[in-house]
Amino acid sequence: MLQTDFQRDAELPDLKIVPLANLVLHEQVDPERIKGLVQRLEKDGLLKNPPIVAPIPGSATYVVLDGANRTSALAAIGCRDAAVQIVDYNDPDLELAVWNHLVVAPTPDDVIETLRRINGLRMRRVTLAMARALLANRGVLAYVEPIEGPVLVLEGGLTLEGEAELLNQIVNSYHGRLRYFRVKSDELKGLLPYYDGVAVLVAFPVFQPEDITHLASNGAKLPAGITRHVIPQRALRVNVPLHILQQDRPVDEKNRWLHEKIKQHLLNREIRFYQEATVLFDE
Repeated sequence: MLQTDFQRDAELPDLKIVPLANLVLHEQVDPERIKGLVQRLEKDGLLKNPPIVAPIPGSATYVVLDGANRTSALAAIGCRDAAVQIVDYNDPDLELAVWNHLVVAPTPDDVIETLRRINGLRMRRVTLAMARALLANRGVLAYVEPIEGPVLVLEGGLTLEGEAELLNQIVNSYHGRLRYFRVKSDELKGLLPYYDGVAVLVAFPVFQPEDITHLASNGAKLPAGITRHVIPQRALRVNVPLHILQQDRPVDEKNRWLHEKIKQHLLNREIRFYQEATVLFDE
């Protein structure tokens, strides 16, 4: 589905309504977050912020880059379709980055000893500089930097799917058992003043778009909360009524409705463009 001339001329995000069946996820979902999203969607009666998707070459499907839980929540409340923002995965302004995890625990061993029990996962001691270099070159799955003690690199997996499975087991070893924070930085000492009770930093690799597309196309998923997509011109507060997404009407008809909705927003000068980065303190 191509962006309309109208949207291109107006420099608007490429918004479409597509079948949920055409969306594939690249990361795991969080059932608790889905439950909360279902309640919010049903209360509002609107999909406010569309998931971000990219076309998978050679197919009619899209990989969900951001919004896996929203996509799953829409399916849970009986939507046939989803309103999405379509982006070009090769856009130089689109950044695929990483979230690292700061894990809260009484001691580093509360995290590390659980990791040692993962079948097929190897661990060895290295310097922090070497761990960072290996991770940057995708020579290891991840590394663990404790607040005290040696840095450990985590290795294993013969294929991309095998690596994804081990990464899931790594995150599952503390997810639901210990509290953790997603952070952009890998500078543990600089982060500690802002987070209480941290025992270790788990640093993950930066994947490539072709890795994400490959995993999604083959039904494999990364853990939730390690990929971070920075999207140019992200569309917010589009406010698509859920009954539109639930109706058994042709998708083309729904997209004509969406086109008219966007057109009216534009004519009424209700669309705002923000070029500068913003920081919200009440989310």
